[in-house]
Amino acid sequence: MTKNIFRLGLVLAFVGAMIGCKKADDAAGDAAEVADQAAQEAVVAAEVADEAAEEAVEGAAEAAEAADEAAEGAADADEAAEEAAE
Repeated sequence: MTKNIFRLGLVLAFVGAMIGCKKADDAAGDAAEVADQAAQEAVVAAEVADEAAEEAVEGAAEAAEAADEAAEGAADADEAAEEAAE
């Protein structure tokens, strides 16, 4: 009788361990899915940041070009004012 109770205890412990392993495996799978989704979102965020940086560079180049044109216009206006003063 004691042997049977001992064996039953071993079987119950084994079943408990298997259930624990299954739950741990499920949790690991869920964690992997969450990590994969986070990685995908990070890629999207990096693409958006890259696009924003490109637009900022283009905007800065356009602003520099406009500043050059304004400086040329000011120089032309200065020359015209000097000629008019003569």
